[in-house]
Amino acid sequence: MPTGTESLEKLIDESSYVFKATVTQLNASNEPAIRSGPGLIVARVDEAFQASPSIGVGGLRGREVTMRLAEGAPTLGDELIVFANEWVYGTQIALREIAHHKATPQAQKAAAEAVERLPIRRLKARLEGAVRAPKSCPRRLLPSFT
Repeated sequence: MPTGTESLEKLIDESSYVFKATVTQLNASNEPAIRSGPGLIVARVDEAFQASPSIGVGGLRGREVTMRLAEGAPTLGDELIVFANEWVYGTQIALREIAHHKATPQAQKAAAEAVERLPIRRLKARLEGAVRAPKSCPRRLLPSFT
């Protein structure tokens, strides 16, 4: 997993999909529009933490997805925490990986907690960028409702 909360949160900010998966096929694709080959894997989603609204977390869990790897080559049966974005929606889902890390209980917990904090982080960022109204406003500038 990335070191530090900031790098994990950065990966989550850049990803439409965050999930734990088990590699089921190497150099393969389950999406007919994508030819099998090096740099591709098929993985079963064991636990979904974040997914695009069109699929949803419930729609992703238990599915097999094709992934175009960004780095490293996992082996068959490896359990991974995956950070990815959309690539192809066809009869199956194909994703472009941003990063993956070995799935440990600690990594899974850290990813789940970081995804849970995402709405609060986004709200804080919006509030920090908002223009604040003055604490007191002269009476003559206030609208009169009488």
